[in-house]
Amino acid sequence: MQKDKGVLIYANNNEVTDYEYIARANAERIRKLTGLDTHIITTGAVQGGIRSFGGKVQPWFNGSRPSAYNDTPFAKTVLIDADYIISSNQIMKLFDHDKDFLLHTDAYDITGRNALSGHRTFGELGTPMAWATVVYFTQSEFAKQVFIMVEHIFKNWELFAELYKFKKHPYRNDFAFTIAVMTVSGHRPITDHAIPWPLMTVPIDCDVAYDQYSCKITTDRKTIKVNDIDCHVMNKESLCKTL
Repeated sequence: MQKDKGVLIYANNNEVTDYEYIARANAERIRKLTGLDTHIITTGAVQGGIRSFGGKVQPWFNGSRPSAYNDTPFAKTVLIDADYIISSNQIMKLFDHDKDFLLHTDAYDITGRNALSGHRTFGELGTPMAWATVVYFTQSEFAKQVFIMVEHIFKNWELFAELYKFKKHPYRNDFAFTIAVMTVSGHRPITDHAIPWPLMTVPIDCDVAYDQYSCKITTDRKTIKVNDIDCHVMNKESLCKTL
């Protein structure tokens, strides 16, 4: 029997980062702050390439996300990265939205240093980019077609890299979901399916210290504290130490 609503996280460890630990700690925060169940998938890792974080090269197991429509046990799902740390009940608002599919089309550097200014578009064509860090979807036909298209893009990644003029490696869910939503919606603006608040992001060069409702963020110049704000934390090493 399908549950009404909940959170889905893929957590595939590599030799550098314990994503399963991050996901389980985050799931406990989600339970306390929203009352939602979290379904964590740790098997069937699909590698989309390699990348460097903080100077450490590691495999990037980001290729399972196209299967989320079939993997979720929920009728309404908020799919999040393991390192999108919940500190409020804001994601509950997504379940009341009239759209069947939503994702962020704007990201904000929470330190105010504008570190994400180069990530508004992708490729030589300057395609406006959405972020797949948080994706809300229902078991609707529209959402189903989006995920079918994402799977098609994943399987034909080099072709789409040539069409949209971006680097062929590694695979990027942000690019794939952007292209898929635009295609399925008849090439309407991606903002038609925008989560109505920005993706709050903590850049890679910041250390974080969490308690239940707040996060202390330290840069090379200052320390700030934010309360009741969900954040995408790029520094996984710091995150593992604080959760």
